[in-house]
Amino acid sequence: MSGRAAGHGPLLRYRALSVLAAPLLYGWVARIVWRMRRDPGVPAGEARRFVRERLGRYDDASGGGASGGPERIWLHCASVGETVAALPLIEALGERDGVLPLVTTATPTGARVLAERAPSGTRHRYLPIDRPGAVARFLDAERPDRAGIVETEIWPWLFAAAKARGVRLSILSGRLSPRTLERLPRVLAPVYREALTGVDVLARSEADAERYLALGAEPGRVVASGDLKDAGTAPAVGPSPLPRPYVLAASTHADEEGRLARAWVRGG
Repeated sequence: MSGRAAGHGPLLRYRALSVLAAPLLYGWVARIVWRMRRDPGVPAGEARRFVRERLGRYDDASGGGASGGPERIWLHCASVGETVAALPLIEALGERDGVLPLVTTATPTGARVLAERAPSGTRHRYLPIDRPGAVARFLDAERPDRAGIVETEIWPWLFAAAKARGVRLSILSGRLSPRTLERLPRVLAPVYREALTGVDVLARSEADAERYLALGAEPGRVVASGDLKDAGTAPAVGPSPLPRPYVLAASTHADEEGRLARAWVRGG
């Protein structure tokens, strides 16, 4: 597949709908900027950075760096809750790779929590709006190899463009409420099914996993792996009983062993 997202089928339908919804999107951005400028706790210039980066434009050139180094990992945390949940993962990735992941948020409150609580040196960008130009500029600047989307957000154009460039996409601690699934317009069902093609989904629970499958995720790529928020509160355990990495599946349902095996092979 080429470095550009395909421009046909469900994605074209989504693009047409997103053009119609553009006034609402830009109105939301303007509202956030208005709040930022009235908030004395927001650093000078942050509102300008928010607007520029939501459009995929950057004042600096400190992006993805040269190829051949450690795998470039990008985590997206929509706002405060997702950012807090991802903090142990950010720290663990930094310890493993010696390089902290890029973290994007959609809100300034998420960015503030990241600045206050993430390991020093964690890079932050605001997620570009889901339009072709903004997404392409973001991916050109950062060139991630792997991406983890924390909890829920599915942006069809972003997902398509990332996959077209060979970025390995995963949804981490994926949650999807029955109400969200029920309220999804039928016209968008093929769009989300295409967006989830080729995406690994590590769902928060069995119920969430089933809802992602109903949304269109591929059965072989969906695993109920638990809540990322529990990572920082898990009790300490003793030494590993095996001298190599392993997975313990203590209580499983039909086909879950196969899913775990496939996920293990892909992750290796």
